[in-house]
Amino acid sequence: MSRLLLVALTALLNGTMASAQQAEEAVSLKRAPGAFELNLGAGASLPMGDYAGTTGKANTGFNIGLDGNYYFMANNRLGLSLGLGYQQHSKDTIVDNGAYSFNIKNGYTELYQKPNPAFRQFGLFIGPVYKVLENEHWSADVRLRLGFVNVSNPDYYQAVWAKNPFNANKYEGVIVSATAYNYEGSTRFALMPGIGAGITYRFTPKLGINLRADYYQALGRNGKVGAVEREMKWQDLINNGITFSNKTYNNSSDFASDYFVEKATTAIQVLNVNIGLQYRF
Repeated sequence: MSRLLLVALTALLNGTMASAQQAEEAVSLKRAPGAFELNLGAGASLPMGDYAGTTGKANTGFNIGLDGNYYFMANNRLGLSLGLGYQQHSKDTIVDNGAYSFNIKNGYTELYQKPNPAFRQFGLFIGPVYKVLENEHWSADVRLRLGFVNVSNPDYYQAVWAKNPFNANKYEGVIVSATAYNYEGSTRFALMPGIGAGITYRFTPKLGINLRADYYQALGRNGKVGAVEREMKWQDLINNGITFSNKTYNNSSDFASDYFVEKATTAIQVLNVNIGLQYRF
């Protein structure tokens, strides 16, 4: 009887140890470095601060992004996030929002802006990501990333022209009262750091749906939008008219000396909220 009991206990112990070893190997495999997640999402892009206010006049737009998270530290919770992102915000036309009112004798004002003006930013984002929650169906993470972003801003201006009193057949440019800052036509790159968080529900071990929110703000001169003022020093606006030089010139370029003044500028800052799919390798 005792021999039979000993055999049974030995078999039970061996079975328990084998199960424990299998469980340990499963945990080790689950926590092994190299877990990789791919996220594809799109949603609203909300301009913030003066970028949405009187300086930028940017409207709510959209964003789309593709990024991957690679976890390899701290029991598979800490890793690197790398992705591509695009965001776009429309802008009211200068005729509807931003034009100055002038009452000019013997002159006119000219407004220019391309159709469907929009602010556009496209870039590469990289930084650390940390998984704060992980279970069978749910996971959540936070991330800090730095973006290297191409910035494209809409081009617009408002010009004031007045008839030259010394030459009835000529109109002279007096002032360009509003010109886009960092307008499109030249390639500009800006740094755009940001912070974000996301939560994912997996309906299979590999496939899930997620909700993300990211805040970004551009740095430096190239990351700003707004307007500059350009005026010709040899002419002055007075009341309802224009005072010209008392000499006759063939054209304004013969004697005009231009200068530019930053009228109002602000950094691009946005809150992106999107929904998308996650695939876990």
